[in-house]
Amino acid sequence: MKFAQSNLIATTELLTLEVSQTPQDFVAREATARFKAERLAEDALRVVGVIAIIAGYLQWFLPEHFGGIGQTVTIRTMLTVAFVGSGLGLFLFATRGFQRWVSLDLAERRVAVGRLNRKNRTITRRKFRFQDIESLVVQRNRDTRNAALCMRVKGRPAPLICLTGSTEELEALHRDISEIIQHASSCAPKRVRLHSRAKNGPASDRSIANSGTDIRSRAMP
Repeated sequence: MKFAQSNLIATTELLTLEVSQTPQDFVAREATARFKAERLAEDALRVVGVIAIIAGYLQWFLPEHFGGIGQTVTIRTMLTVAFVGSGLGLFLFATRGFQRWVSLDLAERRVAVGRLNRKNRTITRRKFRFQDIESLVVQRNRDTRNAALCMRVKGRPAPLICLTGSTEELEALHRDISEIIQHASSCAPKRVRLHSRAKNGPASDRSIANSGTDIRSRAMP
């Protein structure tokens, strides 16, 4: 089974979303152009974090009374911990990911959600089975034309924000994803029990995949 052509790709000139599609995968993410400030901030924080980490080690090579303060081993160690800790914190904060994405895998019948960083690397990724998705809704913002695509999953008390963007584009994407999940779920084979008994022999059970009908067969005496 393959994905049908996306209505969103075919009919909409996208401004807030980016969508790509293959026969087995459907991927949507927030448009890169929306995050110019976040990308610059990530680069700046990366640099500051690296400089802080390097400074934590370089200060060991400074003169003992540099700056008029006697630097004992204890003070140098504390400075190293402070610089390296701050640098690592800034670096991790900068690379936490800011660009949301959603991916549907037809082969596995799973949906994955996550965030991308400046280098398009996935920082967080969570996967859910199609059958565990309870609802998919577009929550509109009353003050703007923007909205959020939210997904409610079994076992999670609060809905998960998958994407943000314009209401029009998210509603079109909502239709695409809903059709994909419903079609995949309706075509998914179900596991049933096939009961067979050989003549004068013990009964045996084995699982097969079919359209959902419970098949029972017995050898004729």
